[in-house]
Amino acid sequence: MSKFIIISAPSGSGKSTLASHLLSNIPSLSFSVSSTTREKRKNEIHGKNYYFISSKNFKENINKENFVEWEQVYNDDYKGTLKSEVERLVSQGKNIIFDVDVVGGINLKKYFGDDSLSIFIEVPSLKDLEERLMRRGTDLKEQIEARDNEIARIIEEYNKSSKKAREEKAAEEARIAEKKAEEARLAKEKADREEAARLKKEAEERAKEAARLKKEAEERAKSEKEAARKKVLLATLRKWLETYEKEKREEERRVLM
Repeated sequence: MSKFIIISAPSGSGKSTLASHLLSNIPSLSFSVSSTTREKRKNEIHGKNYYFISSKNFKENINKENFVEWEQVYNDDYKGTLKSEVERLVSQGKNIIFDVDVVGGINLKKYFGDDSLSIFIEVPSLKDLEERLMRRGTDLKEQIEARDNEIARIIEEYNKSSKKAREEKAAEEARIAEKKAEEARLAKEKADREEAARLKKEAEERAKEAARLKKEAEERAKSEKEAARKKVLLATLRKWLETYEKEKREEERRVLM
């Protein structure tokens, strides 16, 4: 029996990169190709990235109940997972990984229940998400704004448990920023009093160096966090699948006895 790994997150959050990492490291995993009515983007391949079908075809499949899950993303933009796609991979004896948005992830978890493992990838902020989508250049600004409204509601539910911690962190960062601003003001006043031009130049150089070091530290932290997240995900899935394979072998032995 197949197991189902559901990676869900808003578009632009990096879930596809994580899914590719898991697929390249766990041979028993296969990727479930979703269906969509949107236009095929440059370098996308039908049957590999998505099944690109017409709105009419998509709606016919809805009426025939051919989808495991589906949703209307925009006015005439639909996405979903066909039952035939899942059946194809199950018939090959594969464990299946899904790369879907938040709503799709919730619906898949409801459908597969205890046979599935759901992983939600949280984005730092909606502003950060919007900047990623704008840099990617595959969505219209109106689409990004419409998506943000829905994502904001869903992410709020996931973030309730850590809301207080984030607020405390933001308050601490504000206090540090205020302290640094005060220190900068005093330094500037001293520079104005004592050899203003020289001290001002030195202060600017220190600020520039501090900014460079901060940026380097942030990039290192970001890289280390991403590597750690991949490592944890990989280890968790491997152990989860090992347990499943062990239980499967034990069940087969019992049947033979």
